[in-house]
Amino acid sequence: MLQALKAGESVGITPDGPRGPRMRVGPGGVVTLSRLAGVPVVPVSFSAKRAFWLKSWDRFLVAWPFGRGVFVWGEPISVPKIADAATLEEHRQAIEQALNVATAEADRRMGTKRDIDSPHILVS
Repeated sequence: MLQALKAGESVGITPDGPRGPRMRVGPGGVVTLSRLAGVPVVPVSFSAKRAFWLKSWDRFLVAWPFGRGVFVWGEPISVPKIADAATLEEHRQAIEQALNVATAEADRRMGTKRDIDSPHILVS
């Protein structure tokens, strides 16, 4: 991914990692990649009018085919190339908050009430 970013390509990352906790940006991953590549993080989230959540640890949202959905993105967040642990943590929290804001806005636009503690079918 670092090589692709340095070559000017875009990559997509689920920043809560392969084991979670869900909706929490991990301490390394996206923050470290942004710092090393010198590229900003653009927080993006998705919601759908008709969808369901998988019964997995992350409650992954799967949209039904032919339904309406929306992507919402926030302002880019740049992580400085030279940063101490406190600065990296500050940026990690900023990215996490921006992702949660984007998710809430996407859900609002679709009229979806997200209950991340229990998977269910959305038919709003």
